[in-house]
Amino acid sequence: MKKRVISAILAIAAISMLSGCASAGNGEDADAATTEAAPAEDTEVAAADEDATEDSAKDGSDAAGSDYLASYNEIVKKLYSGEESFYSDGEAYTIEYASKPGYALYDINDDGVYELFVTGDYDNEWHIDTIYFIKDGHAERGITATGYIPDKGEWINGFEFVSNAYTFDAAEGFKQVWELEYPFDGDAEIYKLTYADKADVVEMTYEEAYALTANMIKEPEGIKWEALTEDTDFSKVAAE
Repeated sequence: MKKRVISAILAIAAISMLSGCASAGNGEDADAATTEAAPAEDTEVAAADEDATEDSAKDGSDAAGSDYLASYNEIVKKLYSGEESFYSDGEAYTIEYASKPGYALYDINDDGVYELFVTGDYDNEWHIDTIYFIKDGHAERGITATGYIPDKGEWINGFEFVSNAYTFDAAEGFKQVWELEYPFDGDAEIYKLTYADKADVVEMTYEEAYALTANMIKEPEGIKWEALTEDTDFSKVAAE
C-alpha cells in the first residue's frame, strides 16, 4: 500500500514538473503532459479503492453490515411472540415459562461479528444456550448448546441418550462433527460414535466416550449475560 501511495505522489510531482516546464515553453506541451499523467493517477486511486474493499471484506464488516446487531431484534420479537423457544433438558418452552431470560453477545470465531446467545434462566449455572448468528445480513438460528470444548473449538449439544458436537464457520454456520449414542440397555455398556463425514459406526467403552468431552466447560470465558426483555434493542446495544 505504501508503494502505491508513493507512486501516486511521484505521479503528481511529475505532473507539476511538466506543467512548470511547459509554462516556460508553450501551452500545448503542458496540456499533453497533463493528459499523459492523468491515467496513471486514476489507476492508483482505483487500486487504493480496491484495497479498501478487500480489507473491509476480510474483517467481516462488509458482509454483515455496520448495524448488523439490529438484525437480532427479530429474534427478540419471535421469542416474546412464542414463535421461538427456549430449551432445557431437550424440551422446548416459551417465554412465559422462562424464569430469568437473558442474552449474551460473543464473537465465536474472532471475525468482528458477534453471535447472539439466549437462555431462559441465566442465573442457573447449568443453563442451556440457543445460539444465533448472522448470515447474508440476517439472523439465523444455529444450535442449542450445553457445553464447549475450548481446545477443539467444539460446541456440545448433549442430553440423556445422545450428544452432538459442532464447529462454527461464519460462512456456513454450525457444522456437525460427530454424534454419540449412549447405551439404552443398562447392561450393554456400548457407546456408538458416528462422525458426520463417515458412514461407519465406532463402538466404544464408557472411558473412551468420556474422553471425547473430557475438557468440556459450560461456555467460553468472557461471555457476559444481560437480562433479556421485550424492549431489548440491539441497535442501541451496538451503539454503546
